[in-house]
Amino acid sequence: MRPLIPFVEAFAEATGSEARMTAIHVPDASALDLDPWPTALLHIARAAMAQNRGSLAELGAESEKALSTFTQIGDLWGIALSEQMRATWLAINGRLQDALELTDLSTAHMRDITPHYDLAQQQGLAIQMLSRLGRTSEALARMDAVIAEAEATGSGRAILAASLTAASLYLQLGRLDEATGILLTIESARASWPREPGQITGMVEAVRGGIATARGDLDLAETHLRAAAAAAVRSQDQPVIGAIAINVGTYALARGQVELAVQAVDFATSMLGAYDFTNPEVIAIDEAAREKKIGRPSTEVPERPISIASLEDLLAR
Repeated sequence: MRPLIPFVEAFAEATGSEARMTAIHVPDASALDLDPWPTALLHIARAAMAQNRGSLAELGAESEKALSTFTQIGDLWGIALSEQMRATWLAINGRLQDALELTDLSTAHMRDITPHYDLAQQQGLAIQMLSRLGRTSEALARMDAVIAEAEATGSGRAILAASLTAASLYLQLGRLDEATGILLTIESARASWPREPGQITGMVEAVRGGIATARGDLDLAETHLRAAAAAAVRSQDQPVIGAIAINVGTYALARGQVELAVQAVDFATSMLGAYDFTNPEVIAIDEAAREKKIGRPSTEVPERPISIASLEDLLAR
């Protein structure tokens, strides 16, 4: 029971807050007299909460401590989870090859001990890294393998995670017919969530908005992106909010609103806790701003965090 007390207290303190997810502060394990396993668990919980708050330095420090402690214990589940969080930190910092290697290692460790959905979702990060590294054929081959594995399990949630990765990759590559075709699978798989999380709704609507933007149907794109923004804000998941803000930036760029696109990237930076300089959409917005000779996206994280609710305001400008 004792290891649970810090978690209960953390969630109790956040109850009633408008931003419950960002209000949760798990106590520092070093300040408690706990055994190694609950200590490591607190480190990984702090890493997860730090990611959601866009606290990049804390994510890096806590994921490193968690991985070190779980490795000393020899707990495979803890090692795999810590590797996953560490890989996320590496990816945000632009260390794509390191992130890819650690993600693959975590996947190998998790394969027999985690739900199919988590496994498919995690492999999506590896596919994203391959794509950003320019290894497109490998990314496509990995994507096909992940989809086949998800379908073999029969897990609707795994199929949904794999399909979202596939649609995003096809969209990024400009293969719009294939991205659109995946939407049918996504809609079927969404039934696996009796009460669909806002993160899922946001990501699905963002993909739909991205396809509409790429096809030049900007009114339809706005409709989907408004739905994505509303769902993401309800979820209070800052990484998802940041990702959708970048989608909004791409939409603004398609409308010729370069300054608004820059503002969207700056908002995303405040949510993610870092400037996502390896993201192709961010690169495109930066290049457009440079060509227009206007203020380019800031590579610095704002000292004063921007309200997560202001994501929806971007679409009202």
